[in-house]
Amino acid sequence: MDWIRLSKSKDLSGTGGRLQNVTPEELAKHDKEGNVWTAIRGKVYNVTAYAEYHPGGAEELMRAAGKDGTDLFNEVHRWVNYESMLESCLVGRLQEASSKNDAMDNPVVPMATKESLRYDWFQSDKHVTVVVYTKRKGLTRENVILDRSGRELKLCLILGQMQYRVHVELEGEVSDEVNVTFGASGAKVDIKLAKVEAGRKWSKLGSPLGMDGRLVSTEDCVRNYRACVVESRVEVTHDTALFCVRLPPGTRIWVPAGHHVYVRGEVSGVGQVERPYTPVPSSLTPELLDPRVQQGVALYLMIKVYPQGALTPVLAELQPGDHLDISDYDATLALPPLVDVTSVAFLVAGTGFTPVPGLVMQLLSQEVRKVDVTVFFFNKQEEDILWREQLTELEQRHNERLKVIHVLSDPGREWGGRTGRIRREVVENGLPAPGPVTMVMVCGPIPFNQSAVKVLQEIGYQENMYYVF
Repeated sequence: MDWIRLSKSKDLSGTGGRLQNVTPEELAKHDKEGNVWTAIRGKVYNVTAYAEYHPGGAEELMRAAGKDGTDLFNEVHRWVNYESMLESCLVGRLQEASSKNDAMDNPVVPMATKESLRYDWFQSDKHVTVVVYTKRKGLTRENVILDRSGRELKLCLILGQMQYRVHVELEGEVSDEVNVTFGASGAKVDIKLAKVEAGRKWSKLGSPLGMDGRLVSTEDCVRNYRACVVESRVEVTHDTALFCVRLPPGTRIWVPAGHHVYVRGEVSGVGQVERPYTPVPSSLTPELLDPRVQQGVALYLMIKVYPQGALTPVLAELQPGDHLDISDYDATLALPPLVDVTSVAFLVAGTGFTPVPGLVMQLLSQEVRKVDVTVFFFNKQEEDILWREQLTELEQRHNERLKVIHVLSDPGREWGGRTGRIRREVVENGLPAPGPVTMVMVCGPIPFNQSAVKVLQEIGYQENMYYVF
């Protein structure tokens, strides 16, 4: 707790909070006690102040001094939420090579110009509307992440690999009512907030905070967490549960199909641990979908509790009413475009299934351009199959376009379906033929993914015809 209090009380980066591009040569200069920098997964941290708090001692920390410590970190602390723990120590981003310009003249976070992005506001007696103007057409709610707590408003507009931020302390109080709309071309975003004190005229939107008006590289962003409430827990199988999680009243998040968020928990003896989970629809039956997901106020997470899982002590005990920290969705994930494909197949194992429901329902909802979908779902036994009945019902509803094939590695005597592991002879009869309008998506444990790629290559799929989550 001493480190938490210290790190939250002041900036420990030694750069005055100004993010820098750091070359390997510059990093190497900070390799002595009293002046220790290290890099983890592309970000450079000044860990001088952290040395006396490091669980392994200062000597262990010095092994990563002045160099990229990612491999060493992964060996020992892979699941530790270092981004949150070292947030106040962040110096900037590690560059591959020295830049011709001084790193101080190339801040990681540039100010957005009026020619590229800007925001304005206007008001009526009852509402305040924040308007963001862009030159990027086709924006949707999935490009918007909104957090409001009290008068503090944070708006993150995701634009590919960049994010535009609006961050202000509002002049007046607003309610939890939020309406997000877009201009005709989708290049303008309106965030409409309801005043608590109707009729009162604001003299300004508010006071700028932190990252207000800045364009930030997604790779350079520290994950933003918020405390959410578990509303329900439904057992899906003997070791997997479906959690409905309600976001805070002032938060709106629309997670694109197939993308993941991070869940964070405090594990005794370890500290904060985070793991990625892909939200799923509340059901595969359209009539039973929870409208709150479309409103951006709730998420559903299908989580398997592993005996030796890093977050098991937290997840195994979760019950309605408990709190769970959930991050923004990972905007660095770039799924392959499915605009021109006519056949999509999924090779998934276990909880690698979670990206499938959202993507399949999205594909099947397209009436103008119909896509054929095949799902190979690998499990150990019948009792391990997630949403088996719902998958059967969905397949029957779309029997001309959807085919679900279950494969068990340890089947019972009554099993009449396919058996074995991921091999060519198991999947070749069922996969669409390789071609420019075919895409195969793979998700499962690393050994499964590696075997699946080998099988696809044997069959004739080129690298641009498959995607591994």
